[in-house]
Amino acid sequence: MLQKETRGSYEKYKELQKDAKKVCKKKKKEHLQKQLEEIEQLNRQNERRKFYKAMDNIRKGYHPRQEACRDKEGNVLCDKEEIMNRWAEHFKDTLSKEYPSCNDHGKLDLELNMEGSDEDENSEMPTYEEIEESIKRLKNGRAPGEDNITPEMIKYGRETTGKNITRTNMCHMEGRKDA
Repeated sequence: MLQKETRGSYEKYKELQKDAKKVCKKKKKEHLQKQLEEIEQLNRQNERRKFYKAMDNIRKGYHPRQEACRDKEGNVLCDKEEIMNRWAEHFKDTLSKEYPSCNDHGKLDLELNMEGSDEDENSEMPTYEEIEESIKRLKNGRAPGEDNITPEMIKYGRETTGKNITRTNMCHMEGRKDA
């Protein structure tokens, strides 16, 4: 009798497993179809970056995040406790280093040795035309630098930007500070 109940339970389990597998397949297919529709829409809207990123996501698939890091000797650490200790050690080392002080405006106090640099032929200041040409060659869509200025901002303000850079260079060459 026990064997019949076990067999019946097993059959019922297998049937439920098939049903669950069908539901999962159906959901996966619907999700993929939805992703493809979104990709087609991005293509129609000429959203190239988003389009290619979505294509890469489908092509590469899901990869779980790696929970590992290396110690100072280069050995791989997988244990969460060891990883936490390693990060604590890393930040302790990093934050205990001496750094240059900042002035009132939040800028680093660095002394530049500009003496004798005018005699060096490689330190010639660029001309307005050279600056203008460099600005023209900037590519759009790049990340901003430390100053949070994007290439587009420089390009669209090209005329005043180029003149300001040239004027600043000229003032530095003459030793003036009114740039």
